[in-house]
Amino acid sequence: LSLAVNLIGKPKTSKERRVLASVYCASHTEYTLYAIKAMEDYIANGLDYESLRDIDKPGMTYEMLEKEYTANMYAQLGKLYERIYDFDKALECYKKQAAYDTWSHFPYLNISELYRKKNEPDKSIAILEEAKCHTSYKKNIVKFSPDDLFYSDVIDKFLKEAKARKRKNYVYKPKGHKKFIEITD
Repeated sequence: LSLAVNLIGKPKTSKERRVLASVYCASHTEYTLYAIKAMEDYIANGLDYESLRDIDKPGMTYEMLEKEYTANMYAQLGKLYERIYDFDKALECYKKQAAYDTWSHFPYLNISELYRKKNEPDKSIAILEEAKCHTSYKKNIVKFSPDDLFYSDVIDKFLKEAKARKRKNYVYKPKGHKKFIEITD
């Protein structure tokens, strides 16, 4: 971490911002505040799509790859906000993820889990019911083919769990207090 931070210093390019954000995100939980700052900076100053040029995903255009990458950055930022229990900012990130990722159920799952953590079971269930109307929803897939990776019945499983938690009056309680290194610069 310190080697990468010292080599990059204050990032000037999108590529440097991407590397710095990646390093902080891969670092220990204590550096979450730094990771958030680096990810926000990376997203705000333009994402680096250069590495996508060499990726070949059948059926995906370069524009689709850019959207997928952008959605993943918002999802990652949302997870970082969840780590510090800032669920409102995490929700904003997941909604942005959903705006870019229009082909899979992953944004629905993230938003549903976030509502679970906010102790809002009705909203958690509602978002999963909405996901069942999405094109990525296929019921009762037992064996996956490569084309079915985004079309699993995971929505049904999450929905069943969400309804069971509601019946049991489940309440989310964060496990302990996490210590984060404060940003000094």
